[in-house]
Amino acid sequence: MAVTTVLVSCVGQKQTTVMKASELYISPWFMLAKQYCLFHGHQWFILSARHGLLDIETNIEPYNLTLKECNERYQRAWSQRVVRDIIQRIDITTSLMMFAGLRYRRFLCPLLMRHGYDIQVPMRGLGIGRQLQWLKVHGS
Repeated sequence: MAVTTVLVSCVGQKQTTVMKASELYISPWFMLAKQYCLFHGHQWFILSARHGLLDIETNIEPYNLTLKECNERYQRAWSQRVVRDIIQRIDITTSLMMFAGLRYRRFLCPLLMRHGYDIQVPMRGLGIGRQLQWLKVHGS
């Protein structure tokens, strides 16, 4: 069975000072996604609109940017950058699980599939309330 790596999108709610990426984001959704990764022992990274593929141990400053605010050109360039980082850091035999909205997946998933990655999007099509429920049920 393939190892799973979870890619969790950044969120708007953040702490107000420099800290590890895994501690910077503080929305209930992000906290449950983090709990899911820890509970299952999955390696995980953050999909940051500003930083691309972000290691959870990296110290970063708070920022105010989401892909929702970015035009298609930025989203495409961001996706290409993230794919380059993923190829360098995550083995092709690893199954990728996306905890990210459509704007984060739109260009990223097709590029990753072209490179041979297996991608799962378990909460595809769920509204935020149902995502929170899913994370609570599956993350503990």
